[in-house]
Amino acid sequence: MKPFQDAYRILKPLILICWIIAALRLVAESMTDDVNVIAMLSVYSTLFVLFLFSAFTGCFDDLRGVSFFAGALLIGVTCFFVPNSISYTVAQFQGWNKGRFEHDPEFWAVQKKFLKEDKGFWESQELAEKELGRKSKGRSPGPADDAFGKVKSGVTVGFFTTLAGSMFSAVLGALLILLPAKLRRR
Repeated sequence: MKPFQDAYRILKPLILICWIIAALRLVAESMTDDVNVIAMLSVYSTLFVLFLFSAFTGCFDDLRGVSFFAGALLIGVTCFFVPNSISYTVAQFQGWNKGRFEHDPEFWAVQKKFLKEDKGFWESQELAEKELGRKSKGRSPGPADDAFGKVKSGVTVGFFTTLAGSMFSAVLGALLILLPAKLRRR
């Protein structure tokens, strides 16, 4: 528990900045279809800028060892799972089909047919690709039928972005936090 507490103490400003960026992005996505505007508001790019800032200033130098990996997981959960679960759930309830929430209605209709036959998500996706002879043009799952399904869809996307965000934070952090900190300690 101590590594997570140490990581949280060090990363608290970063987490708050990422939440602000995620909230701004959700507001921007609700108001425009221009993907270029929305892409500027990315938690990934925010992390890159803040980690790069840390490479020069050393503000995250105390993040090392087990605390570093706890920090990467903490960033994954707080900066990716929470905001993305909220955003994708809101998109499900609003019926958005734009930007990162874009889905392929034709593909989704075929995939949904296989899901109703108790096929798993990945298996139904493969079967839909075979039936249509193409991959989905969308970036997000289609709209669920009921409220539970909408929340489940949002949380599922949040889970997968947690994995990607944690890995991104660990790799980028090793390059821009651990390596410069080690060079400074020498």
